Formats: sequence, C-alpha cells, structure tokens
Amino acid sequence: MSFRKEDWPLTAAQLESVIALRETTLVEFKREWWTGSGGEAKAKIARGVMALANTVGRDELGLLVIGVGDESVGGAIVPVVGAPEGEAVVQILSGYMSPPANIDCRHYDLITGRVSVIAVFHSPARPHHPTREYSEVLSTREVYVRRGKQVGVLTVPELERMIRDDLRGEYAAIEMYRSYIKLAEQEGDPVTRRLLEETLATEEGHANDWETVLGK
Repeated sequence: MSFRKEDWPLTAAQLESVIALRETTLVEFKREWWTGSGGEAKAKIARGVMALANTVGRDELGLLVIGVGDESVGGAIVPVVGAPEGEAVVQILSGYMSPPANIDCRHYDLITGRVSVIAVFHSPARPHHPTREYSEVLSTREVYVRRGKQVGVLTVPELERMIRDDLRGEYAAIEMYRSYIKLAEQEGDPVTRRLLEETLATEEGHANDWETVLGK
C-alpha cells in the first residue's frame, strides 16, 4: 500500500498498515531519534530524508517512520522517547542538506507506543545533497536516493532521468496555470489572475533552469 501527498497527515490506522507492510522504496524505518548532540543519529536521519526526497514522485508521499526496530529482529515498535517538536525537526534537518527538503513531522500515540513520522514531499528544487560530512554516513560529494529498501548514491543517468521527470511535471503545471489564468480573466477576477501569473512565472523559471541543465 502506498499513499499520496494528499493523504497526509495519515490516520493512526493508516500508519499501522504502513508499519505492518514493512519498508519499501518510499518507506524507511528508524529505531530511535537522536539523543543529546546525536551527531551520527542526526546524520543518518538526514541521509534517509534526502534519499526519500530525491526519490518521491510529484504526487507521492515518502515516509520515514521512527520507533520501529530492525526487520531482521522482527520489526516491532520501539516507542520513541524524547521526540523533538516537529518544527525543530524541520529546522535541524535543513542544516544538513541543500536545498532543504519539503517535510513535515508528526507524532502518533498508537496502542503499542509512540511513533514519529517524517513525511517527505516532492520538491522541484531537487536533487538534495548533504552540506555536512559525517564519516561513513554523509558525504558532500554524494547525492542519495532509495532503491527498493536500500539507500544508494545517485548516478549520472539517474540524475538525468530525475531532471527529465521533473521537467515534464513543470510543463504540465505550466499548462494548468495558463488555463487557470484564462478562467480568471473570463470571470473578471484580476486578483486571482495576478496570483496565478506569479505562480506561473515561478514554474516557468524552474522549467528554464532544467532546460539549461539538459542543454535544451
């Protein structure tokens, strides 16, 4: 079972189904949050978030679930302790990557204990890459993606496919906003039209950036 971005936030029942179905390309489990300074733990969570952010599709939902044990020993829920506030999570992780990933964090009190979930959404600014080095965990020379249940390093062909996929999404968004602008004009709504034109300009800018990268 996979969820779309509009399914967020998940219900407790939906989260339980995610945990029961185990890890996938868009679902990763971690046993615990960072404690104290937690340098290595923070780096590992940042790596998982970046990999999901570089993999999740435009309408998909990536999930990093914290409070689930390793599958090799049963994958049972290990209730989280000292879970940070959601806004703090976003702020801390943004310091590990550029550009910052589009994420949200919530905590769920399930029957078996508290579990935290970082929702990861697609961003037209990807690929996201580390801004910090942490031995055997993060390297500023690498970009991470998910392949099945594993995190790997992005290859040049994968990067080109990522850019082409995003460019197709930008083209679709551009056509959509153009149609909305025409509708706003027909309805005599200049305020909405101006807002849509600003959004259209942003989408066209993203498309131009990717066309430059691809040499189009």
